[in-house]
Amino acid sequence: MRILEAAGVWKVYETGLIRVEAVRGADLAVEAGELVAVMGPSGSGKTTLLSILGAMLSPTRGTVLVEGTDLSRLDPGELSTLRRRRIGFVFQAFNLFPALTARQNVELGLKLRGWPAEDVGEEALKSLDSVGLAQRADFLPADMSGGEKQRVSIARALAGGPRFILADEPTGALDARNGKAVMDLLSRRAREAGAAVVVVTHDSRIAAFMDRVVHMEDGRLTLGEAGRVS
Repeated sequence: MRILEAAGVWKVYETGLIRVEAVRGADLAVEAGELVAVMGPSGSGKTTLLSILGAMLSPTRGTVLVEGTDLSRLDPGELSTLRRRRIGFVFQAFNLFPALTARQNVELGLKLRGWPAEDVGEEALKSLDSVGLAQRADFLPADMSGGEKQRVSIARALAGGPRFILADEPTGALDARNGKAVMDLLSRRAREAGAAVVVVTHDSRIAAFMDRVVHMEDGRLTLGEAGRVS
């Protein structure tokens, strides 16, 4: 099953006489159970593309379908609902609420996805357990290591079973051991739950975990050494 299909995606910013083509004609399709890395240097357009695929930014032109839903046909409220309920986001900076425990951070994500209040506690613990952090559920982010905070971020992204996972530089702030643990978790999610995972990164170590790697340079996707642009 195809989870993501992006065709002819452009993002152009114009200010006065200045025109910046951040994404230029990107085509990308990702199937259920597949892991795809978009690699490229800073400023290549990777994060802009990720924002478009995640329904956080509208393309100037082109189409993006998530599980068959054309994002261009949704109003802002419908896009917000789709992001919350059907897409899991993993951020390099973790984006955890410092005043909330690990469990509460995951519970909040579930509540935003519309889960019943009586079910969020059990699901949050289940998701934390899947990343090996059940015993740290009541710890605040300040009392956790960088690797643990990233795993909480992943637990929050995966809680509730979204089929589409987007990760922005998920290993960028981690050492080699924790980076491998994070990629093992994302790989397992794709294999066991049939999720589509797209990782945006400049970390070449990630390639070993991917089914396909595509490169981005000056806003364009090009052939990667571990696969091809679909």
